[in-house]
Amino acid sequence: MKPIWLVIIISVFITGSLSESAWADTRNKKPPIAAKNKLKIKSPQQAAQLVKRRTGGKILKVRPSGKNSYQVKVLKENGHIVSMSVDASSGRIKGR
Repeated sequence: MKPIWLVIIISVFITGSLSESAWADTRNKKPPIAAKNKLKIKSPQQAAQLVKRRTGGKILKVRPSGKNSYQVKVLKENGHIVSMSVDASSGRIKGR
């Protein structure tokens, strides 16, 4: 009877130490949100506001484009509809 208890106790200690080391690895990792804090443009609303200030036009549509950019469709004052790209990491606007 003693060898069975010894095996059980040893397996409990081994399992506990393995799970504890796995827990330590996850505690030291930064959450993915930390990367978002480095972005100058953090939301579609901010991208739209930036383009509106630059063009003076009416924002028709904003959508994410890739990992760190937004596509903003604008009705300009001259009646032309243009699509502009906003780089979220730098805040740069590409388009007419």
